[in-house]
Amino acid sequence: MSFDSISSVRIKITFLLSLVFLGFVLCHAEKGYDALGIDTGVTEKSDTSYIITRHQTILTLTGFCILAVTLILLAGKMRKLKQSKETLEQMNKELGEALSEVKKMSRHDPLTGLPNRRAMLEKIDSEIVRYKRSSRTFVFIMIDIDDFKSVNDRYGHETGDYLLKELASIFIELTREQDMVCRWGGEEFLLLLPETDCDGGFRVAEKIRITVESCLFKTDSIEFNITISSGVTDYSPTYNVHEHVKVVDDAMYQSKRSGKNRITSVSMIRKKS
Repeated sequence: MSFDSISSVRIKITFLLSLVFLGFVLCHAEKGYDALGIDTGVTEKSDTSYIITRHQTILTLTGFCILAVTLILLAGKMRKLKQSKETLEQMNKELGEALSEVKKMSRHDPLTGLPNRRAMLEKIDSEIVRYKRSSRTFVFIMIDIDDFKSVNDRYGHETGDYLLKELASIFIELTREQDMVCRWGGEEFLLLLPETDCDGGFRVAEKIRITVESCLFKTDSIEFNITISSGVTDYSPTYNVHEHVKVVDDAMYQSKRSGKNRITSVSMIRKKS
């Protein structure tokens, strides 16, 4: 039996007992007894003062009974209200957590856990706002896995997924806390490095390239090496976001056309001048 059911039974029992007690008092009063059942010795109903006193006693006891039942009912209601409030607070908490999770999922890649394209575009917009205040430029690095299709074809898609997650960890490890690494799509990763020029971006890209090239990837009984190709460009207010992404993407493909496992840097600022 639930707590609410027990409380309801208690209230009903208390109410019935109050009615029984009230009936007991009324019955005794009519026979000339007081509220405790003691014979008052008064049998004549013409004794006006006694009748008034007796009726006042009955009314007082009746009032106490009604008050007791009312308080019990109010206590039950208050208990239910408290439980309802706690339930509502718990539901609001769970709803808030669910909304936070949905928001996180909408801005993160489910496989690697990295920010996705949407989150990166929001970050770029905020960096442009910061650039307008401070004139401190930032750079983009586009990274693509060389011959990634061959990895999937030879070792299976599970190995390909493992490789993407491992590379995500490497990129995070080799960049700063204020940098953003996102999975741009497929086997492409886009990095944004605040307060960094094109030469600084090239050095970071080279450090990443060397680390990946020297890394031996292992899964079950499989061991293999891979390389990456990258493009680097810096931000210039003369061009919009999509033009910057196209330039850095073209630079990355230029690295592939030039033999892969290399970096191509294109400065938008120098291009302007």
